[in-house]
Amino acid sequence: MRRRPRPFPTLAPLLAAPAVRAVPAARLGALMALAALLSVAASPAAAQEGPPARALALFDSAYVAWDAGRFEAALEALDRLLAMPGSDDLLDDVAVLTGERYRT
Repeated sequence: MRRRPRPFPTLAPLLAAPAVRAVPAARLGALMALAALLSVAASPAAAQEGPPARALALFDSAYVAWDAGRFEAALEALDRLLAMPGSDDLLDDVAVLTGERYRT
């Protein structure tokens, strides 16, 4: 007869504990509401805040061109970027990149 290998000592209390505990009915409603709230907060619509991925990619390519000293190519990319809808969130980053961010 083969012996079963012993579990890790740190897992022994977990393996001995019951897998499911009963939840009182009063708390079950609150847990269901919390789960619904978390599922809405994690929905794809909430994840789409901020600039679109295409605008971020265009900013990254402009940044690399600027860093390499290809200023004309970078400015053309930034011009296309700022003409895109939803790129308003990147306006500050463009100003910092080009050195044109001033407080008035």
